[in-house]
Amino acid sequence: MIKSMNRIICLVLVSMLITVVPIQAAPLKVNDISDLMRLIQEDYLFEVSQQDLIEGAMRGMFYPLDPYSNYFSKEEYTTFDQRNAGSFAGIGVTLSEYDGELMIDEVIQGGPAARIGLQAGDLILSVDGKTAEEDGLPELVRLLKGQPQTKVRLSVKKTGTAQIVTAEVTREIIKLQPVTYKVLENNIGYIKIDEFIEKVSDEVDKAVEALKKAEVTGIIVDVRNNPGGILDEAVNVADIFLPKNKPVVYIEYKNKSQQTLFSRKEPVKIPLVVLVNQGSASASEILAASIQENKAGTVIGSTTYGKGTVQMVAELPNGGGMKLTFARYLTPNKTWIHEKGVTPDVVIENPKRVNLPVFAPLIEEKDYVEGEKGLNVYGAQQRLSFLGYKEVIATGSMDVVTAKALKAFQEENSLSDKNGILDIETRDMLNNKIVDIYMKSPEDLQLNKALELLHN
Repeated sequence: MIKSMNRIICLVLVSMLITVVPIQAAPLKVNDISDLMRLIQEDYLFEVSQQDLIEGAMRGMFYPLDPYSNYFSKEEYTTFDQRNAGSFAGIGVTLSEYDGELMIDEVIQGGPAARIGLQAGDLILSVDGKTAEEDGLPELVRLLKGQPQTKVRLSVKKTGTAQIVTAEVTREIIKLQPVTYKVLENNIGYIKIDEFIEKVSDEVDKAVEALKKAEVTGIIVDVRNNPGGILDEAVNVADIFLPKNKPVVYIEYKNKSQQTLFSRKEPVKIPLVVLVNQGSASASEILAASIQENKAGTVIGSTTYGKGTVQMVAELPNGGGMKLTFARYLTPNKTWIHEKGVTPDVVIENPKRVNLPVFAPLIEEKDYVEGEKGLNVYGAQQRLSFLGYKEVIATGSMDVVTAKALKAFQEENSLSDKNGILDIETRDMLNNKIVDIYMKSPEDLQLNKALELLHN
């Protein structure tokens, strides 16, 4: 009887939580999307426009597709188009969703984000106080954009650590410079390609001509952490180095028909090395595989990402756009490297950056004087101890020892106030010092190997 009564009570409690009202009308007939839209507009409690429903339906159609097929709103498509053309407004990063958070895929060299020490793999936790959990990822992405010379405040979790830093970034017009080049030791030419956007192959061509005039004895093409881009640009870059009439890549469509893209001109006759890593994807892998399998050079580094599909991009009538996977590509040996990657001729891993201790975040917007307690004080004490002020103990309380260490830190770093108060300027400088330590690159073993191979 007691068990039966408990069951009745549970059922009553459950029924109290359900607010669905049964409808006695005839069963609903929803035959297609237009019927569903009509039903929503007629019966949904709140106002929703037909345009919003159409856009929601279009975005939803891409949900079951692969990660590389996307719907773009009008604003998103404009940004995407501007980026491919080589300029956009923002803080100078590309982003993706990672486990429900906003991750930096790439930091544009010379941009605002690069100047404050942000890097690929960092997670943006909040933008102007808004978080992904409360406000959604699209809202964070929207907030990162804005008018040039306006400021945005970020909270960022540094890659490889639990460290959280805060920073204020000024938005700028970002003009991409995806190709840089220089002459390294022993007269070896070096070309870095950050992304295969429009006219990259023209820039690589100019770089090669300049290096030829410098009479370099070898060329290194670095596509590490290059996420890819426009397929034709990768083919045109390969054409600079491959023997004439060699297959660069095979494009295979849904009906199994194939298109072969060949090299068309005589190659540069200078020994070549291509540097790759796990961040080299798509168009970068096309370039690396074409050089490797046509024996036009040596590929050095770590196994690449493994993206073997091709996307078409199209503008839609509503001003938005889409990116749709419509083919896969095969290497010159007709290998599909999807989810496998390109294995270099010489496999060598670079050492990772230093792992920092776990620091408490410095996020409070207030000053601390001797005798006060707070999270910023605890985090500052941790950082001071790590930076060599060994007498400081992390207690969260601003004691005499901490104030003395802060004063010494302020003097050593030429801060405007040297009074031992934990102010905002001192807080940010402590953060920056830790970021600088983390950002110090270890020895580049992959590049060293390339230089060694080309010099011998």
